[in-house]
Amino acid sequence: MRGRTAIIIVLLIIVIVGAFCYTRLEIVPTTRWVDPSRRARDDVFLGLKRTLGALGIPWREAVKSPRRFGEKSADAGTLAASAEQSVFIQASAFNWEQAGDLIIPWVERGGALFIAVDTADWDLEQMLKSLGVEWYDRYSPSPPEEAENEAAVEKKDSGVTFDNRFGFRITEQKADRISVLRHFGAIRLVILYKGRGSIALSGSPYFLYPYNLKEEKNAALAADLLIAPARKSGLLFFVDIGEEQHFFGSLAERGDIRPLGVSLLLLIILGFWMTLPRFGRYKALPQLPGRPLAERFRAEGRFFEKYGALENYALIYRQEYEQLCKRRGVESEAIPFPQKFDRKAFARYRNSILAKMTPPQSSGILNPQTE
Repeated sequence: MRGRTAIIIVLLIIVIVGAFCYTRLEIVPTTRWVDPSRRARDDVFLGLKRTLGALGIPWREAVKSPRRFGEKSADAGTLAASAEQSVFIQASAFNWEQAGDLIIPWVERGGALFIAVDTADWDLEQMLKSLGVEWYDRYSPSPPEEAENEAAVEKKDSGVTFDNRFGFRITEQKADRISVLRHFGAIRLVILYKGRGSIALSGSPYFLYPYNLKEEKNAALAADLLIAPARKSGLLFFVDIGEEQHFFGSLAERGDIRPLGVSLLLLIILGFWMTLPRFGRYKALPQLPGRPLAERFRAEGRFFEKYGALENYALIYRQEYEQLCKRRGVESEAIPFPQKFDRKAFARYRNSILAKMTPPQSSGILNPQTE
């Protein structure tokens, strides 16, 4: 009774102290850095997608499953059959074979298309040439007249984050209207208005990456090119996410190795607790002795008799006895070998050898008198 009263008093004290600390002491919020999720590292357009979701604009990806290396996620047929009138295409994730025959009529009917030309593709370049645009990268040779024209253009910062490895040249006026945005003198963004729709061309769209969307000019350009056209019917993505199935599943979702390490440590401790003698669940169990030595010898004799190896095994006993005598520096005694060799003769021969190998002060455990 006295012990129960003491426990109740201690609990009451804990409750009173906890209530006092909760009501009287100030709780100061702290800021903790959380690493980005694995999906945020794999999908550079996740910020744009979440922005669309926050604005209530539907969006979807053309292909959900991870792609194998070199496999294109979709083609122009998928685009033409989609219900969305606003499409974002990453050039490296799209099959451009005969794409111009379907894409250009789709744009003329009112589609808004944004193409991130992040890689060279012959079919894509042919479609761009049919629109009067030429794509180049930093390794492409520039014609002399193009170099003279670029030298005459004022090279100033547009304020938008572009990939300076890629650029465009306007070769012919084949669209109804053309708008360009220069960055340090080179054309980094082209908008071709054709029929009731438009095609926007850019290199790798750095201005759409999550860490660049916080800049005002990047966000404004993203709103004009993608968000505003997508308000009507949503936005369809053809992008290369590179997302794969992870071995540890949701445990490694945030790329944090600490919970994985703690889990492995607990698993190791549990394994020791479950298996090792004199530890954990086996600690209180008595150690059971093995079979008696005489029973082991009998089993040995039956085994070698079954396979006709009694004589050979008797010679092994004889060799061990002679080597023991050499180590002790004494002369080995001659032990007559049985004429008829069966299990009982083997037992007598073995016991005689063991008797000579056993020191006088021994307890005799190695000299069992078994047949």
